[in-house]
Amino acid sequence: MQKKTEILIGILVIGIILISGFWILNEYFKPVPISGTPFLPKIPVVIITTDKTEYEQGEIMETVVRNNLDKSIQYNSGPSFGGCANAFSIGVKENGVEQFYASESFDCVLPSLELKPKSEQIFDLKLDKHFNEWFEVHDIKFPAICKLEFNYYFAEENSKGKAIYSNEFTIKEREIIF
Repeated sequence: MQKKTEILIGILVIGIILISGFWILNEYFKPVPISGTPFLPKIPVVIITTDKTEYEQGEIMETVVRNNLDKSIQYNSGPSFGGCANAFSIGVKENGVEQFYASESFDCVLPSLELKPKSEQIFDLKLDKHFNEWFEVHDIKFPAICKLEFNYYFAEENSKGKAIYSNEFTIKEREIIF
């Protein structure tokens, strides 16, 4: 009888430890809705998401960059294609290997060079003729599995650049219907 009691107490103690550990983890990673983005953990980070997971050539990819930090982030602009050349890169996964390329292919309007704390910026990246030419130059085949890289830094710290990555998405060749 004493052996059974010890086993039951042991199981009860292990159960309490597991339940309290699960409760603590669940509180730390509790999802917080951010407008325009999926539910994300409440860890202070910079996040980038796209509005869909599948696009066709010529579409506009709505991309949201959300700064959940307590300080502003900075990002560079470039002279070509509306200024997005230095902020974004695009990664293409072929045969299980990701390769990132500079994004001079995007035609977009860059609204500002600073993203304040606890705010978000929406970028409309156009998958237009420049983008198609870029795919040809880099010999990338459709459909392509891609993700975006967004490069930022902290101005007050003269910091080294940091990069964040979006969700994966597929770009398909536009079907021409006669």
